[in-house]
Amino acid sequence: MTTSYSFFKVAGLCADESACGYYRVINPLNTLKKLGAKTTTFVVVSPGDLRDYDIIIAQRQVSPTIYRMLGGMIEAGKTVIFESDDLMDKIDPASPAFRYYHTGSADLNVMKNIMSRSHGITVTTPELAADALQYSKNVRVIPNYIDFSERDWKVKKHTKNKDAITLIWSGSKSHLPDMPILGAALERIMRKYPKVRYAHYASEDLLKYLVNTWDIPQDRVEVVPMRSFADYPSGLLSGDIGLAPIKNIAFNRAKSPLKVLEFSSCGIPYVASRVAPYQRFNQTSPGGRTSDTTSEWVDRLSEYIDDPKRIREEGQALADYAREEWDIEKHIDEYISAWTDIGFAAKMGDVGAALAVNLEPKRNDKCPCGSGKKYKKCCIPSYGGG
Repeated sequence: MTTSYSFFKVAGLCADESACGYYRVINPLNTLKKLGAKTTTFVVVSPGDLRDYDIIIAQRQVSPTIYRMLGGMIEAGKTVIFESDDLMDKIDPASPAFRYYHTGSADLNVMKNIMSRSHGITVTTPELAADALQYSKNVRVIPNYIDFSERDWKVKKHTKNKDAITLIWSGSKSHLPDMPILGAALERIMRKYPKVRYAHYASEDLLKYLVNTWDIPQDRVEVVPMRSFADYPSGLLSGDIGLAPIKNIAFNRAKSPLKVLEFSSCGIPYVASRVAPYQRFNQTSPGGRTSDTTSEWVDRLSEYIDDPKRIREEGQALADYAREEWDIEKHIDEYISAWTDIGFAAKMGDVGAALAVNLEPKRNDKCPCGSGKKYKKCCIPSYGGG
């Protein structure tokens, strides 16, 4: 039986139209619209705009005006769901976003009020879900998925020449705290391999910081021009091996594995920090590596650089895996299920806060990865605790 989506009327309030807003609101609502649902997304919105919608998804909203508006929608019988894909009260103080989201900040306080007033919350990871319970007992995890039918996710054609390999990193200025991991790994690997290049697909301010702080030869650095979000995947094709360095802090342990998923979608093997989202993804993907220390980063990168055939084979396996397991069109019912579950709970009056859960394992606990081994013998320190 073919599922009918024509009864679903969903409006999305986006905090932005870049990666967060796109993956969490625009992408799923566009997919549902193609299946017959009535959907639309707003960045600027008035109460009248929402009149004809039954479900309202509020992504990372911080405005007192939006708070009052959503309260009116609840009174009008709409299902209001807060959408969060970051642990906003655990941002690294070195991040530019910390000035807006720190304990006691106006934006963070309004966000928490909206989360508490909503009928439920959708998030990307178990760690975010555990934290969100303090605001709502109706929390659902929906991972990030890839829009293969919307943007052009070409698969990289890798070089067969080990002397022509390029490493690539992509990210925003919010990744400033992660630069020491990236810089130390690049310095050592580019010293070890005099012909390896680095492609910088990010702010040139971050590149200046990298080359001024670590010994990274500027004549082997390529700046990948920034482009529109719609054309973002094409820039990833400038590299052969993706780099995904992040600090092992609570904020990053709650992130989704989107960075390595994007590399995989382009057929680019990756080396990533051994932190929960990347470790979890790596345990099921047919390629990629995770690393903790700088020496491990160099060893894992060397395994690829010394064997271009491995890059090509794992790259194709990752591309196939991403299309089979991470295509949003194959998972759209997860959104419908989460939203309708939250709506049903609201109608039954089953709303309100629960107790936040601490997911960080102790050293002798079983590893969260499911291996059956003790955490200290397995994935430590990926999931915190210890």
